[in-house]
Amino acid sequence: MCCLLWPEPRLILATGLLLFALEGWCFLRQSDRSIDLRVLLRMVALVFMWIAPALSYVFADADWYSGGVMAVPAGFYFTLAIPCTVAFNLALSIPAGVARTFSGIHDRAWGWLLLVTGLAAQQVLAQVDIPAALRHPLYLTGQLWLVGLLFLQQAYPRRRWLLFGAGVLYLLFDALHTTLFGYLMVWSLLLLCYTLRPGEVALKYRLSAAALLALAGLFVLSFKYEYRQKIWYEHSAEPRWQIFLSLAGQRLLHPADLLRPDIVQHYTDRLNQGYHTALTMAYVPAKEPFARGATLLEDLRAALLPRFLAPGKQRAGGAENIRRFSGVSGQRWSSNIGHYGEAYVNFGVGGAWLVMLLYGLFISAAWWMMRRYFPLPWWVFVLQPVLNVEEDIGMGLNHIVKAVLFAVGIVVVAGLWKRLRMVRRGVNQ
Repeated sequence: MCCLLWPEPRLILATGLLLFALEGWCFLRQSDRSIDLRVLLRMVALVFMWIAPALSYVFADADWYSGGVMAVPAGFYFTLAIPCTVAFNLALSIPAGVARTFSGIHDRAWGWLLLVTGLAAQQVLAQVDIPAALRHPLYLTGQLWLVGLLFLQQAYPRRRWLLFGAGVLYLLFDALHTTLFGYLMVWSLLLLCYTLRPGEVALKYRLSAAALLALAGLFVLSFKYEYRQKIWYEHSAEPRWQIFLSLAGQRLLHPADLLRPDIVQHYTDRLNQGYHTALTMAYVPAKEPFARGATLLEDLRAALLPRFLAPGKQRAGGAENIRRFSGVSGQRWSSNIGHYGEAYVNFGVGGAWLVMLLYGLFISAAWWMMRRYFPLPWWVFVLQPVLNVEEDIGMGLNHIVKAVLFAVGIVVVAGLWKRLRMVRRGVNQ
């Protein structure tokens, strides 16, 4: 029955690619006037949960493919993935209020304060052993440098491209040390979009830039694993930038290697978050009963309560969910069952799409509130980390709730400080 409902993987793949192209066109067409991060989240869901899994099923019969084999048949997996993606993306397509773009407080001192505070917090987080209860607040503080950079781009409109270049260079420096090149690419894209002004760059050039960015992403992904091995496990004495340039140079000298079977397999396996979801579908309910909403209630509790009030709440990283619902443990890398996986382990195929619909509505509500009541630089602060569908629903809820409260706290304190300065000026006069 499932195979009758959902056609064979090649047709599913073609449909996913078409939907992705439409989403990309909508984003690029509006990128110099209004930016809706929910479009990027819809595109990410299509790539990680629809297109990459379909590729894995298509390649499964090829002699050269020895990558991650999906644990359940294509008909069963896509009976979950397609309705969940449709429900999630529809919820993320709801008009979300006032379309304010490139607006905010032109306060240079405020921008510099946020920038310096964020950079200082990042250094503390990287070099000091921080208690678990303080890690997420310090992580949010570290992200303030990007908020400050966006404020400075508004305060110095003639120097916004210089600030953009400085931001990308810092992101590149950070990526060389953390190997989080996805973070580099997403934030570089967002900074570029917010640096543009209406009509400044023609659509055809934005399309070309998007294609180049996609190729750059695949290019880096082709040797990212080798780079990570050298700096994490082989402990090479060479500077990290030198290792990166050496690997990049080898790829440039042999461009045909980008389509080598093992590299194509690496692309597919890295992007295929549906692999972990399929593991949960094979494991639940065969070896572990459905949670019946228990993990979602725990997600709400963890999002609303700080760790010092709930020291026993689940820790980030996904290890507990992977071990409980997939039977996988002892991995050297971080992995998770993902949004769809958590929706499935609670209510099965029939109820998962409703969970994803509600989760999408929650994200749209948060986006509406940010666009309605906060200046532009705070929008990406709250929503950008949610662009990762590899995480479970609990991690997304936790970040949005904590980030909104964090932003509200800073905006309130800034407002009080501004009023205090005005009162002092009035007294002095």
